[in-house]
Amino acid sequence: MATKEIISVWKPNSRPQIQFHLQTNRDVYECLFGGTKGPGKTESILRESTRQIHLENYRAIIFRRTNPRLGEIIDRSHKYFKNMGAKYSGMDNVLQLPAWTFPSGAKIAFGHVQHEKDKHNYQGKEFHYIGFDQLEEFTESQYLYLLAQNRTSDKQIKCYIRSTANPGGVGHGWVKKRFIDALKPEVISYFKRVDDEDVETTKDDPHCLSRSFVPASVYDNPAIMQNDPGYVRRLEQMSEQDKQAFLYGNWDIFKGQFFKEWRKH
Repeated sequence: MATKEIISVWKPNSRPQIQFHLQTNRDVYECLFGGTKGPGKTESILRESTRQIHLENYRAIIFRRTNPRLGEIIDRSHKYFKNMGAKYSGMDNVLQLPAWTFPSGAKIAFGHVQHEKDKHNYQGKEFHYIGFDQLEEFTESQYLYLLAQNRTSDKQIKCYIRSTANPGGVGHGWVKKRFIDALKPEVISYFKRVDDEDVETTKDDPHCLSRSFVPASVYDNPAIMQNDPGYVRRLEQMSEQDKQAFLYGNWDIFKGQFFKEWRKH
């Protein structure tokens, strides 16, 4: 399904959202979208997952770190996928996960990896599109392990990874290093893994994978700015640290600090 066909189903709310979806047309393997609250990150992850639903063997999965938070994105998926003729099951017979099945037979599932060991629950499964909503909630080892499930036995199907994130969380450091520090916004770069470290290389390197970061903020989202202008004012009431992170997307604000929401873990 081409980007223009995706747009005909859901109209992107901003230039950054369009750029996020165009990364697939440019054969970008990994792309991180967002950086603040409110630019339509979850909507974009859901939208992008439908790109190949016309293919019978297509299998996608969208992750949140915990099951309660996964419920939020499943609830939102009903707003979109039901209108596309898909049927939802709280436990799909094939994938053994909550999933939508589309008229073609394609499936979009949902999963969580609350505990480090939960990543092994997906070993041996084949997913062509993997989406991580709020990537900063995941550990780097979870992310890299789950990437190994991104493969295909059908040459018609493209494999790739899409994520969203805000500053903060248990994964702040590695997400910042992988996507923010290593990349220029909307510029495609190429990396390979050498001795457990990412090494930047060139497109013609046979071991490389492409990567990009598309920043966006609540100010890019006209649906919020026009319909709920008070949302920005509410974000402005947060502590200075949280405001810098969630309103302005400042990835340096937490340098050398623990993150409040993970101190108990």
